[in-house]
Amino acid sequence: MPFNIWGHTLPEMEEWVVSKGFPKFRAKQLQDYLYRRYIYDFSEMKQLPASMRDMLKEEALLNKPEIMSTLASNDGDTTKILLKLSDASLIETVCMHHNYGNSICISTQVGCAMGCVFCASTRKGLERNLTASEMLAQVYAFKEKLDAPIHSIVLMGSGEPLTNYEEVLRFIRLANDPGLLNIS
Repeated sequence: MPFNIWGHTLPEMEEWVVSKGFPKFRAKQLQDYLYRRYIYDFSEMKQLPASMRDMLKEEALLNKPEIMSTLASNDGDTTKILLKLSDASLIETVCMHHNYGNSICISTQVGCAMGCVFCASTRKGLERNLTASEMLAQVYAFKEKLDAPIHSIVLMGSGEPLTNYEEVLRFIRLANDPGLLNIS
């Protein structure tokens, strides 16, 4: 089964890259392509040797959501995107544009089991928890789209974050990683 290279810390990527017979420093180059340059086609990662690009094509996948639609508020202060996950589930992510920076509101689950009567995301109940990498991909969908810094992240989209505790905690560690978002 291919290894999803999206949403791993540098030590995790180093371990995987070394297990494939490449030097540890190649993991940092790979992360640079993914999280700084937004290059997701292995063929375009020219700093990596051809043998590594070939290995990535055969043994890795980049499982990121697809942006289905974008909707901006009339005042331009808020932008919402609808994302389609690899299993065809749909989630929404919102960016609130402030004078001090952009704040991303992410979902932690597809649907919600809490049953709050005022909330549309609970209507169909909980479908599934999101992985940390799917949460990270929501932030990067805006980061790449806006080409602007992200000031903060809010876990207030679909779902109750604490009922997906382990993946939310892993996401927080990824968001804090200096090689990824470096957000405390």
